[in-house]
Amino acid sequence: MRKRPVLICSFALLFGEVFAIKGHILPLVFLFLIICLSLYKRKKSKAILLTAIILLSFFTGLFRLHFAITSINETRDYLATKGKINFRGRVSSKQQKNNQISYTLTSVTLNGSRRIRESIYIYVDSDIVSQDSIIEGYGRVKKLHRAENDGGFDEASYLASLNIAGKIEGEDIKLLSAPKIPWKEYLNLLSRSFFGFYESSLPKEEAWIVEAMCLGDKSMLTEEVKDLFSSAGL
Repeated sequence: MRKRPVLICSFALLFGEVFAIKGHILPLVFLFLIICLSLYKRKKSKAILLTAIILLSFFTGLFRLHFAITSINETRDYLATKGKINFRGRVSSKQQKNNQISYTLTSVTLNGSRRIRESIYIYVDSDIVSQDSIIEGYGRVKKLHRAENDGGFDEASYLASLNIAGKIEGEDIKLLSAPKIPWKEYLNLLSRSFFGFYESSLPKEEAWIVEAMCLGDKSMLTEEVKDLFSSAGL
C-alpha cells in the first residue's frame, strides 16, 4: 500500500469521516499507522510532502462530514418545530411502497425562504408528477424513528446516510414545471419492469432483496431486513 499514495490518501479521508461520526480514537491510531507505513524508506522531502497530503486528506474528510452532519441536524431541528410546512423543490426520484408514493425532493426551499442542502422525502397518495419536475406544496412533518435498542434500526441515522433531512406528508401539491422529455420516467418504468420479473420468479421478500441489490431500490425492504443491511454496512 505504501507505493500507492492515492489509496493511502483515500484511507486517510475515510478515517477523517469515521472520526467525525464516531469520535473514537481508533481512526487516529490507524492514521498514525498508515503515515508510518507510507514514510518507511522514503526520502525526507517526499516523506514531508506525503505526510502533508495525508493529513490534508484526513482533515478534509473530518470537516466535510462534520459540516454535513451539522447542516442536517440544523434542518431537522427546524423541521421539528413545525407542524405543517411549505416546500418547493425538484423531484429527483420516486418510490412506491404500501400503496403510497414517496418523492425525493432536492434543491429544497422551506417556507419560501429557507434553502437547505439536504433532500426531503415527500409522501403522496398518488403519482401526479414526473421526475425532474419542480413542485410546490404544503405538508405535515413526519417524526423520524430512533433505535430503541443498541444495534437496532435507526431511521434517522439511515436517512442521514442518504442525505435525507426529513419526511413530509404532502398536501396541495402544485406542478410548477415539468421536463419536456421525461427520460428518467422511462428509465424508472424500465427498472419497474425488471422488478416485475423478479417478483414473478421469486417470493416477495427475496424479490425485494434482489431489487435492492441489483437496482439500488430499498423502498420495499422491511425494517428487519434494512437492519440487517445496515449491520452488514450495505
